[in-house]
Amino acid sequence: MESVRSQVERPPQIRGATLLLGTSLALGIVCFVLEWQRTPSALQPTSPLLALTVALLLSALLVFVIYKVWVGRSWVRFAYLVIFLIGVYDALEVFQTFLIIAVLTLGELLSQLGALYLVFSPPGNVWFRARPSYT
Repeated sequence: MESVRSQVERPPQIRGATLLLGTSLALGIVCFVLEWQRTPSALQPTSPLLALTVALLLSALLVFVIYKVWVGRSWVRFAYLVIFLIGVYDALEVFQTFLIIAVLTLGELLSQLGALYLVFSPPGNVWFRARPSYT
């Protein structure tokens, strides 16, 4: 049975989804840096070390999600859907700020939405069904 699973070729939709998720990660990092530079230090709600730690942890989480999509773990699609919905709520606040950050955030959301579409598309479903979902 394992040989059947290993014979399923990764569809272009999954390659595209991981590329879009990587793009989203890069845009998120740029947004974080721009937002941090734009906000006066007196108005920053946290210390720079705490903010950097949270940003690194969230980036590591997204790298983990990208890897699990790449190897075909079905559960990660649903986990990422929840993360995306939380991020949409957070992004609504950003659209009222600096224009370039709002545009980058919109690009980030569109990349994530495109990735979600691709992982839930029929070829994506075949990819995830052919893989064990327990890891």
